[in-house]
Amino acid sequence: MLSNSVFNPMSPQAQAISNLTIFLMLLGLLISVGIVGVMIYALIRFRARPGQEGEPPQTFGITRLEIAWTATPFVLVTLLFFVTVSAMQHSSPGQISLNDGARTEPRITIIGHQWWWEIRYPSGVVTANVLHLPVGQRWVAAIKSVDVIHSFWEPQLGPKIQAVPGQTNYIWLEADRPGVYHGSCGEFCGAGHAWMLVDVVAEPMAKFKAWEQQQMTSSLGSPPAGFTASEATQGAALFGQYSCGSCHFTNIGPLLTHVSSRSILAGGAISNTPAHMEQWLLNPDAIKPGVHMPNFQLSELQARDLTAYLESASAPQSASHSVASHWLVWNAKSQTATLTLVAGYNSALSGFNFDGYGKGGMVISVPVGAHVTVVFTNKASLPHSAVFTAYRNVQAASGGFAPAFQGAASPNPVSGTTPGQKQQFTFVATKAGKYALVCAVPGHVQAGMWDVFMVTKSGAPSVKVGKASM
Repeated sequence: MLSNSVFNPMSPQAQAISNLTIFLMLLGLLISVGIVGVMIYALIRFRARPGQEGEPPQTFGITRLEIAWTATPFVLVTLLFFVTVSAMQHSSPGQISLNDGARTEPRITIIGHQWWWEIRYPSGVVTANVLHLPVGQRWVAAIKSVDVIHSFWEPQLGPKIQAVPGQTNYIWLEADRPGVYHGSCGEFCGAGHAWMLVDVVAEPMAKFKAWEQQQMTSSLGSPPAGFTASEATQGAALFGQYSCGSCHFTNIGPLLTHVSSRSILAGGAISNTPAHMEQWLLNPDAIKPGVHMPNFQLSELQARDLTAYLESASAPQSASHSVASHWLVWNAKSQTATLTLVAGYNSALSGFNFDGYGKGGMVISVPVGAHVTVVFTNKASLPHSAVFTAYRNVQAASGGFAPAFQGAASPNPVSGTTPGQKQQFTFVATKAGKYALVCAVPGHVQAGMWDVFMVTKSGAPSVKVGKASM
């Protein structure tokens, strides 16, 4: 009963809160017992005696009692003040800046949406609803919201903290021992509030590093048991046909890369299994009433194909599989790649990014000779373009970004694509080497809007993400 509560703390921060809670309960019990005891004593000691007439003798002005009932509450309130401040200091970092160089803790950003949690790591990993932490290491978590007021609460790991639109609050996240700790949104935030859960997976550092490395490699592998690679390929096509990326690549819905590695779906309404994924795709509102995901009226066969695709997201890489990632769909037989690029995927680099990455933070690889079709959407508020150019042009940042391959640029690369517009272009990666994906609108590369495009002599295509760097 108490396994997932403040009375079973699994971090120094939660321990401080638990100690304070127990102290307040014991103090309240002591005061209650004292008050009830005095009342019982007075009722017995000063009850009316047989034969007693009239009022009992009246006593006024007992100075010692007046001092006692004035001083005792003062001492208790003062004591409560100091123990509360001490618990606050041990459980919360207060208002700090993530740019504060004096702080050495790793930083993580947790963003509340209706009704799911977006989790961003300093390595560039982005996931949803399941948060991984190394055991024994304290992290600073920046808590934000993009829509309404939410409240992030992991009762075994720390205090409840509000996620307020336009404001950043901070907590420490730390776990003393391995395990899965269950949290939730503690502030009513709409119809889906009850299913806005979050799991924290605390694991040894080696396992955490392995998980993080896996998340940074977007290559897909074999579909789950009972599904075929052909079904996964059909699912990838459906993913594009129904424009799933217009939500799941733009922060309206959770990023689905490695969704199969998460323990829960629909904000915790169901566990993550292929069977549950199919049920979710067939009728989301039946599982999570009020959810923003539309019902596409999929057939059972379509739901199965999409499940095969999505549940392949973190399986070991297989050379026979024809899907490379949610951003890069690869057909090994025809040597064709379909690359989805979204300019201004989120607020990273003030919107100067492709799929949320810039300054070389994303590396796209295809084999030489691949026919690449780029579906480019501008979700930012400024004009942007996509050009595959020589890597030396980025290093020079001279403003000359000629395409490295014939046709390897969106229309009007200098003036850019207007906000909200989608464009498509195709080219052949004819020569192996290191290239750059840039926005050729003047000044945008200098703002960080460039990533790496590798043409390899052999091997499977991939999309890898990590820290942005020159």
